[in-house]
Amino acid sequence: MRLFPGLSSLTLGVSSLPEATAFYEKLGWKRLPEESSAAASVFILNNVLLILRLDILMQRDLNAGDVRDPLAAYGQNYGDAPSVAAAVDRAREAGATILREAGPEAFAKRKPGEDGARGVFSDPDGHLWDMVYDPRLIPAADGSVRLRD
Repeated sequence: MRLFPGLSSLTLGVSSLPEATAFYEKLGWKRLPEESSAAASVFILNNVLLILRLDILMQRDLNAGDVRDPLAAYGQNYGDAPSVAAAVDRAREAGATILREAGPEAFAKRKPGEDGARGVFSDPDGHLWDMVYDPRLIPAADGSVRLRD
């Protein structure tokens, strides 16, 4: 068996499962009630599961050797700059802390005149989310991305 190049699920430790669940539901993300429990909320994000788990956070606190990378961020790619701004606004309305307002971003290897956009927020547990329009990437309707030719 070999490892495949992809991501099928992402688990975030949270300090309050009801608050974290409400935050992501306010973003408009679809929770799977039949897969969720008192210890975890499961959301479907296109082809990836987002799992919010209370016990992961508690286990991390108990294991002194566990370290969380404060620079890690989770990203979503959009097809244009206005969509990035709308995503950041929606996160603000849901209760996110906006760390970087949506605005222009220059990406490497871009074509002349093609500027991207970026906005960054943190959820109630401090997880960073990077909303991006990178003109090198083309988002599909299902949320997957491919490199522009």
